Amino acid sequence: MSVVAAVSLGFIAFATTQVILTDRISSLAAPTQRGAALGLLNLAFLVGGAIGSAAAGALARTLDPADTLAIVALLPLLGTAAAIANPESK
Repeated sequence: MSVVAAVSLGFIAFATTQVILTDRISSLAAPTQRGAALGLLNLAFLVGGAIGSAAAGALARTLDPADTLAIVALLPLLGTAAAIANPESK
C-alpha cells in the first residue's frame, strides 16, 4: 500500500467516524445535555489524535510508513462500527 493511499484512508476514516458519531450523539443525548455530550466527543477526537500519533510513532519503528498509517486508520473505523452496531438506548 502506498503512503498516499494510507494517508487517504486515514483521512476518510477520521471524517467518516466524526460524522457518524456526531449524529449518534446528537440523536441520543437529551437536548439539555447535547452541548456537553458533543464537547466530550470533540475532546475524545483530540485525545484520539494524540494517541494515534503516538501509536503511529511506535509502530513506525517496526513497520513501513504505509502499513503504520493503515493500522492507525483502522482504529477510528472500529469505533464507527461499534457506534453503528450499538443499539439505541434511550
